[in-house]
Amino acid sequence: MSVNKGNSVALVELFTSQGCSSCPPADELLANLIKEYNDNQQVIAISFHVDYWDRLGWKDPFSQRVFTQRQRNYVDKLDLRSAYTPQMVVNGKYEFVGSDKSALQSALKKAQDDFSKVSVKNLMAKESNDAISVSYEIDGKMDEDQVFLCLISPKEVTSIKRGENGGRILTNTNVVLQMSEGLNNSKGTYDFKVPESKKNDLAIIAFISDKNSMAVKAAYMTKLE
Repeated sequence: MSVNKGNSVALVELFTSQGCSSCPPADELLANLIKEYNDNQQVIAISFHVDYWDRLGWKDPFSQRVFTQRQRNYVDKLDLRSAYTPQMVVNGKYEFVGSDKSALQSALKKAQDDFSKVSVKNLMAKESNDAISVSYEIDGKMDEDQVFLCLISPKEVTSIKRGENGGRILTNTNVVLQMSEGLNNSKGTYDFKVPESKKNDLAIIAFISDKNSMAVKAAYMTKLE
């Protein structure tokens, strides 16, 4: 799929956990944001489930250590005291409590001025056998940038049995199931494993970020063919 160049894009990352009782309002805010922008590529929102709540009564089935490490990298880059949930980060630069709607609106407004000289030119994905093959191409000079690819489940509904949210049914949107390492080439392919509980509506997100600051310069989302 070809991508238009030259527009500002806001990538909204929510760090959340099904074991955190403060997270459902942030999950709902993210879901409303996704619904509001629908297929508008100017705002792309995803949720990373961290694993440090897993020992407190409920193991989040979508949590991964690599997502926790990504959040901890933000703690370092943004000079924060510690990691917390729920947390939103917009374009790798603007962070705030993930349930704070006014802070989200403010960050999205700032992101309108985040123009970049690089963009995702092409992004395609298709399933074959036990792999989901993704091909991408970046337009512009990457310099100190890296490309990250994420395999996304648009919607997950989970009955929580224990922990702070025990007895609740939680809905999570644009859940990151798998993420690539940082890719240094401006054009390439990457294979994801087909999830054990295969979904028919998986999607792929590609984003470009600075290796050093983690500032996000471009992003694009496409559905699995």
